[in-house]
Amino acid sequence: MSNSIAERIAAAYAAALADDRAEDLVALFGDRPRLQSPFSVWETPSTVRAVCLARTTAFHGVTVAQVLTDDDRAVVLWRATVRGELVEGCEVLTLSAGSVERVNVYLRPAPVLPTVYAAMSAAWPR
Repeated sequence: MSNSIAERIAAAYAAALADDRAEDLVALFGDRPRLQSPFSVWETPSTVRAVCLARTTAFHGVTVAQVLTDDDRAVVLWRATVRGELVEGCEVLTLSAGSVERVNVYLRPAPVLPTVYAAMSAAWPR
């Protein structure tokens, strides 16, 4: 994959993340998505969609700090608040055939993880 395609996909992902556009995030994934967070792994379009929708409710004021790309990988660094607590995130995107194949989500600081889990559970689509 050319770096310009990776840059385009990563920029679209970062913009959708910052603007709480869950459906735009979901549209960037391929047919066999995989999203791994500190809490679980989701591997179907419907569960990845549920994660993206819950995140738009649980996380507030997402600010993308940096986007780095290289061939078939991208890294999106961001900050947000969850229930008033600062959360810093790093998402490593694996790209393939013009789409997002996999996302690994890393969150810090560790003490905020129970708050994130509770907020995501409360926001999970029913």
